[in-house]
Amino acid sequence: MINGKRCVIFTANLLPKSSHPWPTALFKAPKGDWADFLLYILNDDVYVFPKGKFTHNSAMALSAGYIYDYKNSWCVLEGVDPTSSKQMDEYRKRLEKESKEAR
Repeated sequence: MINGKRCVIFTANLLPKSSHPWPTALFKAPKGDWADFLLYILNDDVYVFPKGKFTHNSAMALSAGYIYDYKNSWCVLEGVDPTSSKQMDEYRKRLEKESKEAR
């Protein structure tokens, strides 16, 4: 549980450079449906996805927008879609306002 959110943690594995011309990782699908969020740790990064993004094991290029947008995107736990410029703009403004109020 992270801030009351049901999360499951996985390790994403880089695939061999010999078989892929750019950094590619294997993201395993969850076996159950308990979690609301999927966290994949790869080196120093965490890829944060809402439930349902992976229904089967998937190999993805790390530079692909589908994966890159979720890299260290903790805002997903708050229901923010990191692929939505509108939602991200509202999220950033809210964080900025909260930061100013905390000072």
